[in-house]
Amino acid sequence: MKNAGVDGQVVTMVENLLGYSNMQALLQRIKTAPTVNELEKVKVEWEKSIKMAKEFKDSLVKTAGRLKRHLTNIQKDAQRKVASQRNMELRRAEKTAQEAAKAAAEKVKELQARIPPGYKLTWEKIAEDDNVSTVMKFTQKTKVDEYDADVPLIFKCLAEIAKWREDLKVQMTLGLFGGTYKKREELKKSSRCQHPMYANEGKESTQVLFDQVLGSNQKMVKPASDVKEQWAAVLQTVWMYGEDPSLKDVSMTPNGLAMVKALAMGEVLWVIVSVSNAISACRAMKGIDVLTIEEVKKHFEELTEDTVKDFVQHAQQVYVTKQAANEIVYVPAGFMCMEIACGTLVYGVRKTLMYRTEAHVANYESSIGLYKASSKGTTKMEQALEAMKAAE
Repeated sequence: MKNAGVDGQVVTMVENLLGYSNMQALLQRIKTAPTVNELEKVKVEWEKSIKMAKEFKDSLVKTAGRLKRHLTNIQKDAQRKVASQRNMELRRAEKTAQEAAKAAAEKVKELQARIPPGYKLTWEKIAEDDNVSTVMKFTQKTKVDEYDADVPLIFKCLAEIAKWREDLKVQMTLGLFGGTYKKREELKKSSRCQHPMYANEGKESTQVLFDQVLGSNQKMVKPASDVKEQWAAVLQTVWMYGEDPSLKDVSMTPNGLAMVKALAMGEVLWVIVSVSNAISACRAMKGIDVLTIEEVKKHFEELTEDTVKDFVQHAQQVYVTKQAANEIVYVPAGFMCMEIACGTLVYGVRKTLMYRTEAHVANYESSIGLYKASSKGTTKMEQALEAMKAAE
């Protein structure tokens, strides 16, 4: 009873127990036995009672053992059912995960099949091929000095970039943007997004960086004095940009003007060609006189190993480079750019530039012509062209 704890039956009247009553009766008979024979009879009954009690005890022990085994089996059976249920759920989860992985792999395979062949070409190897002299790498610069604003440039290992990355405001602003840009609806729709970098958030340091790297060219249009107020605002704005890691796109530069991009994270493969050269190549290969932006873009994207040599031969000059983090790419005005992003995060800062060179003006006029052929508004671009010419 004690071992049963609070859940056991509590007996408050011990004298009502049958065994207790029998023992009391035997004790009473021993006390009152008149003869030895009567005492012997009581002794025999006592021995029988002891024997019965022992048998009863043994029976209880056996019963308790059986009950314990039974309860243990019930417990084990319950544990087996729980384990079986858990294993079943794990198998279901594993099957679901496998199905999801298979679906994802099939989706990737499907997307890969949809990727136009131009993005799959080994452009860097083509640029290294001596037999394809019209495909060349961006001019690489490892120090700040005079440069040719009419050709694409890539700046590597600059002390100015390292110093810029050490700026606390730049670190905080870019870090926040880099950690959140993938959540922007703009990115989900077009695989790109941008946000202005404001004063006291690293804009000043970024402007200093671009001035140090590119400001030495005397042909650069200065927004403070050379252009009207509306274009001064465009040339003074610094943008943070983010790209989806799967980005593969052909597009014009913002406003068709020259631009500079400093990459903070990720890698981007660039393949660029001037709009006028791209149009010449498309006309020669397709036999079409008037082309739209989409047609030129599609032709660029759909290049294959069989057609790329004809394209680059007719285009005369195609430029290739791979930009890594902490490197700066400069693209002149009037260029069409193929960008192939790579990395978990791909983001940095960019800025629009304007130059007063004949090549910039000619390429920009070709861009305006392409926009007009595409039935797109060119008022803003024509104003920019006037600003470029007025600054000559």
